[in-house]
Amino acid sequence: RSELFLASKLSHAASYSREGARAALTAQLHSMRTSYLDLFMLHSVGPSVNAMREAWGEMRAMQAEGLVRAVGVSNFQITDLESLLAHDSASTGGSVVATLQNKFSPYHPGALHTGGVDYARFCRDKGITLVAYCPLNAWPSALSPLDDVLVAHIAIQLNRTPAQVLLRWALQRG
Repeated sequence: RSELFLASKLSHAASYSREGARAALTAQLHSMRTSYLDLFMLHSVGPSVNAMREAWGEMRAMQAEGLVRAVGVSNFQITDLESLLAHDSASTGGSVVATLQNKFSPYHPGALHTGGVDYARFCRDKGITLVAYCPLNAWPSALSPLDDVLVAHIAIQLNRTPAQVLLRWALQRG
């Protein structure tokens, strides 16, 4: 077990409560046959701000009990994350959001409709690890990053594939 990093998410709207979060984690631990997760994340903001805060509070309690080593969030806008950070800090005297997992590509550097917010810099400044997903995926754009003429041109110049260029871009962004 010490060689595996197990992560999961609290995903269903009905789980965004104290009881729901605990039941979801208990079921996941049972199905994975383990006594703890390395990372447990809120899959999204959830059905309401109050539900998110209640679920987050229970996730923090389960972290204190050793059922979860780190807690994080996924698919959050910066404003949602700032709200959670402020609430968490006011409730506990300090925030422990370990990760922000968001779509991250040259066309969507952190979230949709960000208005130019630099997610990588925000996370670095807050001590949060940015976990990128879909750096090669076109969704929701019409143009696939793998088919972008500019990416192809850079790849040819560097003697690399477009996928290698895009993955290097994500790594260099932090």
